[in-house]
Amino acid sequence: MGTVSVQRVSTTGVPTAERLEFWQATVSASLRPVLLTPAQAFGREFQAEFLRVDAGAAKITRGLVDPVRSVQTPALARQQSGNLIVTLQESGRTGLESRSGAIVVPARSVLIQSDDEPVVHTHLDRTGMVLLSVDADRLSLPTTSLREHMNVALPVDAMLRAVVLGAAETARHAGRTMDATGMEAYLTGVVELVLRTVTGRAEDHASSAGVRRQQVHDTVLARYSDPHLTVGVVAEKLGVSVRRLHQLFAGEDSVTAQIRTARMECAVRLLQDPAWSSQPVAAVAQRCGFLDHSQFSRAFRQHTGSSPSAFRS
Repeated sequence: MGTVSVQRVSTTGVPTAERLEFWQATVSASLRPVLLTPAQAFGREFQAEFLRVDAGAAKITRGLVDPVRSVQTPALARQQSGNLIVTLQESGRTGLESRSGAIVVPARSVLIQSDDEPVVHTHLDRTGMVLLSVDADRLSLPTTSLREHMNVALPVDAMLRAVVLGAAETARHAGRTMDATGMEAYLTGVVELVLRTVTGRAEDHASSAGVRRQQVHDTVLARYSDPHLTVGVVAEKLGVSVRRLHQLFAGEDSVTAQIRTARMECAVRLLQDPAWSSQPVAAVAQRCGFLDHSQFSRAFRQHTGSSPSAFRS
């Protein structure tokens, strides 16, 4: 039986001059990589603490932190896996800067974020929060359906706050007495409940990973004739990171392979189509997403073992 891991960290006992550096290293190792600088309101000995509970792919952290500016740069964000993070702001105010713009997150609100997106958090007051991090593929809601709600302060009522705080309290006492797989399912379920409640969504997707793979497949089939179609374009179209796409198809045909296959299948169809018999091979290549005739010929030979002209005859 797997066990639940509990980690308690505090700046208490750390020399004052070393606390910010200590906290940056702790947060970077335990939550996500960040760069910390004192916030404008910072004017006393920096204090922070958190308790984190790990249960497989699900984690819950409850903490308090003095005013501080936390930056996750694009380079640091690229180190992440694209897990979904739901943050309950218990107390204090936090300034948030993201691709969506700049806002102030008040107390008693919820933030939905992906850990592979660059963001800047500035805790303007001593801030209390609970962070839930889960593998997005374990949720029935696909990330694409949540994009419009990300990096926005969403109101949360007393009942939902009680659910999140109750999960943090349950996890805090779990220690080695609870099964990690069961706790992982429990925390993932809490995230699912929060997401569906605060976004007002009720779609029932049997497998978000399956849904995403189908979305990728549909996008490739709809756009393979575009010579500029790449993995990055597909990722942008679906609102996910390139890293997430690579993870989604680990052990299967990559997105690049799917694009190549779709183009080759198009070429085979057209070269066998009587309606295209009078068209030059270069026209077939262009129709199937190739700008360079020689590149098309090489790819076609690798795919079929024959040149386009010989295949047609």
